[in-house]
Amino acid sequence: NIKLRSSAMEGDKILVTGSLGGSYAGLMMLKHNSLRMFGKKDSKVIKKHLEPRARVEEAKIASNNGAAAIEDVSDGLASELFHICEESECGAIIEEKKIPLMSGAGEIAVLCSKNPVDFALYGGEDFELVITVPEKKVKKLIKEVERATNTKVTEIGKITKDKGIFLKNNKGTFKLKTGYEHFKE
Repeated sequence: NIKLRSSAMEGDKILVTGSLGGSYAGLMMLKHNSLRMFGKKDSKVIKKHLEPRARVEEAKIASNNGAAAIEDVSDGLASELFHICEESECGAIIEEKKIPLMSGAGEIAVLCSKNPVDFALYGGEDFELVITVPEKKVKKLIKEVERATNTKVTEIGKITKDKGIFLKNNKGTFKLKTGYEHFKE
């Protein structure tokens, strides 16, 4: 029951599993030893970076409960959404306030003089899932994944007809960069 990047449709809702930005926060903690002042929070983000957990069971359940497209978040949310939208010939709009940021990641981003949401959008290596699903199947998919795996699933946006990935926040709506690209000079 394979779900391809090319299967997203206009009107699909965009969901993510777990929380984002933790792996990049962990990497920053390891790179900048001076940041190691968070106690339990730093061990959580470092573990997220060093011991990633693939969401295989969550993907299987989502696939069997109406998911249209599924992609793992290995290169940042923006990059993975770009791949889905490029293959599906569509666009996306996500709401910044709905993006689930891992506990501690925001504080570490501020210490690094970075925007916390950028850790989720561009950090990568979180190995969560980004899922598109028709609106009428959202509640069932979320319920089944959360019930079977105890993994939180959050709706963060929707697939649009107009191409491009856009972020909506309290200052307006902005087009996003695509995220990390392997082997780019």
